[in-house]
Amino acid sequence: MGLSYVAPVMKNEEKVVELNKEEVEKATEVWKQALILYVVGDSPTIAAVERYIALQVNTISKPKVYYHNDGYFLVRFASMDDRNKVLYSGPHLMNNQPIIVKAWSSDFDFNKEVLQTVPIWVKYPNLPLNCWVWTH
Repeated sequence: MGLSYVAPVMKNEEKVVELNKEEVEKATEVWKQALILYVVGDSPTIAAVERYIALQVNTISKPKVYYHNDGYFLVRFASMDDRNKVLYSGPHLMNNQPIIVKAWSSDFDFNKEVLQTVPIWVKYPNLPLNCWVWTH
């Protein structure tokens, strides 16, 4: 792999870094198959998260787990099907601690999204039909 020099762009006498739109779009496609996991009140290891995911979904290839310093995990799957199996199989608990699971998006901001709202999964077995609320 070779290195090449790219001269900086100057705007208002400041150096500005410009990202290549095609390269950003290519990287975005790779990360669309990822989930963001946050274990509320706990900080498990990467190995613990890998074991948890292995118990949740039987995949051909093992997903890649990355830890972010803000306390959440990025889990990149080989396919959208594998990602969706974990995403839609909630509620998720690890050591009796709730896990927030979100689909990755390019504008994800941990501090704005995860710490302000904690989704709760509630099951009502045999809920009578007249208690259902329909929205249009």
